[in-house]
Amino acid sequence: LVGSEMCIRDSARTGAARMLESRVEKCENGFVINVNGDRVPMYAYLSYQPEKAKYEDFKKVGVRLFSTGVYAGDRGINQITALRSFRPGFYREGDRFDFSAADEDFRRIVGDSRPGEIYLLPRLMLEMPKWWEDAHPRAQCRDAQGMSVHLSFSSGEWLAACSHVMERFQRWLEESGWDRYVIGWHLAAGNTEEFIRPTIHAHQFQDYSEASREAFALWLEEKYETIDRLNEAWHTRLGGFHDARIPTPAERAYGWRGDLRDGIAEARTIDYYRFYSREVSAFAQKLVRAAKRVTGHRQVMGIFYGNMVLCWPEHAHNDMSVLLADKEIDFLASPFAYSRARAQGIHWGFQAALDAARLHEKPFFVEADVRTSLSEPLSKSLPHASPVANDIYDGPVWLGPQTVEGSLGQMTRALADILTHSAALWWFDICGGWYDRTEYMAFQRRAAEIARASLTDAAERPVSAVCVFVDEDAPNHFAPSAGGTLAALIPDQMVELGAAGAGYHSYMLDDLERVSPDEYRMAVLLAPARLTERQRAALEKWKRGGRSVLFVLLPGFYGGGMKETTGFDVREGEGTMTARCVWKNQTFPTCEPALPDVEIEPARGDVVLARLEDGRPGVVMRREAEYQVFWSLAPCVPAALLREMIALSGGHIYNYSGDPVAADTRYIALHAASDGTKRIYVPGKGALKDAFTGEVLEGNETYTELRMRFGETRMLEIVRNA
Repeated sequence: LVGSEMCIRDSARTGAARMLESRVEKCENGFVINVNGDRVPMYAYLSYQPEKAKYEDFKKVGVRLFSTGVYAGDRGINQITALRSFRPGFYREGDRFDFSAADEDFRRIVGDSRPGEIYLLPRLMLEMPKWWEDAHPRAQCRDAQGMSVHLSFSSGEWLAACSHVMERFQRWLEESGWDRYVIGWHLAAGNTEEFIRPTIHAHQFQDYSEASREAFALWLEEKYETIDRLNEAWHTRLGGFHDARIPTPAERAYGWRGDLRDGIAEARTIDYYRFYSREVSAFAQKLVRAAKRVTGHRQVMGIFYGNMVLCWPEHAHNDMSVLLADKEIDFLASPFAYSRARAQGIHWGFQAALDAARLHEKPFFVEADVRTSLSEPLSKSLPHASPVANDIYDGPVWLGPQTVEGSLGQMTRALADILTHSAALWWFDICGGWYDRTEYMAFQRRAAEIARASLTDAAERPVSAVCVFVDEDAPNHFAPSAGGTLAALIPDQMVELGAAGAGYHSYMLDDLERVSPDEYRMAVLLAPARLTERQRAALEKWKRGGRSVLFVLLPGFYGGGMKETTGFDVREGEGTMTARCVWKNQTFPTCEPALPDVEIEPARGDVVLARLEDGRPGVVMRREAEYQVFWSLAPCVPAALLREMIALSGGHIYNYSGDPVAADTRYIALHAASDGTKRIYVPGKGALKDAFTGEVLEGNETYTELRMRFGETRMLEIVRNA
């Protein structure tokens, strides 16, 4: 640590060093952080256990951006699992501050690296310690029984404490000299550091605190303006906005129309869930603004925020469009989805609508916490933080493939998925030592080279036949009891889309007007609760050139009308139906969605592709002269049926055997879902070259075949014919 010791002491003697100035810049194919003129790739490494992390190994392969957790509080990050703290918190009773743990971790990362050789982007976790919570009962988040579960996102006291903590953290950075390395902060709060509502069990409903009730009243006043308008919408006789009460757990748990809510009778509950998400996103925005103020608006600030996978209404993550439009937020972040415990052979997908961030010219960090053969249960690798008596962290999601080859397959697929979406990434070596093998670090060296090259290669850009739009308001209309249906609708559907052989991009429904259909062959709209006139007009642009539009579930059910949205005649009954379909002896989804009883009435020439279990039409295709419209009443349309729809739309399919695909204009990556020979169809004439070994694969001008083992991933560069 000699080099860093000298640098820090010199800085302390001469007073606070000049703060590094940083900003996000767009380049040809992604984003970099400009630090005083030094363009740093958004390609990083971090660990929860700095003493076991391999910082020097990652420096040697070219990584220059590093992070570590810095904690204000003294408890674990996950309330649900009783996870204990990773590192000591710095905010001590009596308004004392002890940054010794952060100083120790920074020294481990920096080693003998000089300023400008590497940079730090610490994750600042702003949950307060227990002593602070005990001293501020009005700031606590409370369930319906009045029990406290950490802090309320509606609390002004918590926000003020965060600002105070950030000011002291910045002062310490200046006094210690670490401001010579730190280029910004990754702000964190809530469950798992990801701005998720704190809950302990599935039947615990939040937030019944006085701060939340007051914030709800203000939100209602802003939305409705007059109490008469609120009473008309809710069918109530409230005397004022502060008379509005938070829905009870019984009202929240179950809907009136099966998994869905009645748009009129349950307007209050739907409104509450909209507010519930907005409070989380608003708190994140306020933290970013406070951090910007503390640093003089001279450094980058970002937050965790997921959307599509965290669609359960109680998670309150359904407000991403607001954050994408916020110019103060420099980046967003979330891990890969935990689809089927991160199994081999399937497409994982992303937690958020990744391509929406690119559309809004905002970088998105994907957390590549890829397990390997060296991963161990937390009880072995992090015994001081592992719960005393909880088996969750010993489960499959914490274990990687048993072989080196399988581990490399997981790492390669993660790299390819991220880079072919022009996203940023950090390798998250959670327990330290997950990549401590010669083969793994050889991969990391080449992966870092590919990532750096991709940033400045103007030829590389994301490409896909399928464009997915997610209505983030839709989950507010689902009851929490509909968790299986929501999972089938969004995260499970992404698994199937990933296996359809064409790749996909994901956006918010609010982006419909901004996304050009020229780059795609099929638009997929997942459960749009309502479509505005402008959105329906934007959708008309897709109905040309042989393209297709696929609606899933009940489009326009809460506004705009199902017939007006889809073009199909419908008949709506009073009861509910089980929305499961049978297609070629395959039943989907695996759960049993209970939806309002809606029957599609096909017109002459319409094709029924799949039927509900009761025999009624379940998936219907309408063919017009210039386009096709598909409507599936059941969520989680299977990969093979999606593949057929894409092919009928004129979309390029790279692979027909159900193996997950990632691609842009330079690379194609294939992850093997089974042993066997795989055929990859090249878009246009050309050959394929292994991106890691440089081997040019044998094949003809239009496709290449190669033998692969289950779980293997090949990342291939397209070599086009002159």
